Amino acid sequence: CRCRLMLALASATLPIMAADGCPGQVPIAGLRSVSIIPTGWGSSGSSQVYLANGALVQQLGARAYFADTCTAGHYDHEQYSAINLLGKSMRYTTDLTGAGCGCNVALYLVSMHQNPRPSDCNDFYCDANNVCGESCAEIDMQEANEYSWHTTLHTAHDHSGVGCGFGGGGPGWNGPRDWTSQQYGPGGQCID
Repeated sequence: CRCRLMLALASATLPIMAADGCPGQVPIAGLRSVSIIPTGWGSSGSSQVYLANGALVQQLGARAYFADTCTAGHYDHEQYSAINLLGKSMRYTTDLTGAGCGCNVALYLVSMHQNPRPSDCNDFYCDANNVCGESCAEIDMQEANEYSWHTTLHTAHDHSGVGCGFGGGGPGWNGPRDWTSQQYGPGGQCID
């Protein structure tokens, strides 16, 4: 399975950076440029995150964060961006090509800037499922692959959340089915 998120944020061509450095900055229309911070500094599992042709590209298992500044090899919760989206909209393009069943290409909003505890991942990561030992509210904008898509709102301790979407979860899963395979997926009527 080849899971990859390409988040098109800008049209500028940006350099590919080494895995142990800061990948660079991307301009966000109507806001400002944000730095990209990869996970895995100081470990053999360094995150494969880079910028190419204005897109954030992440390989299988990678995770990256928006930040006001980036200090290579160092995590500081005060560097993470706390973007105020109140009264605004967020638009992005994602390429799910090759992300088949079993892959989860995710884009979510969490309050890492407001989390002063380093977490078990040592990068201040937090979410509603306590993945790195720290809980916080989470908005899953996208948990998807070519055949399924889910969007979910979570409070800090609400693992299931309230969501909508189509597909995924495996046999017997009773999750949301707001669309059909004729509407979402390769060749879909609404989302292709």
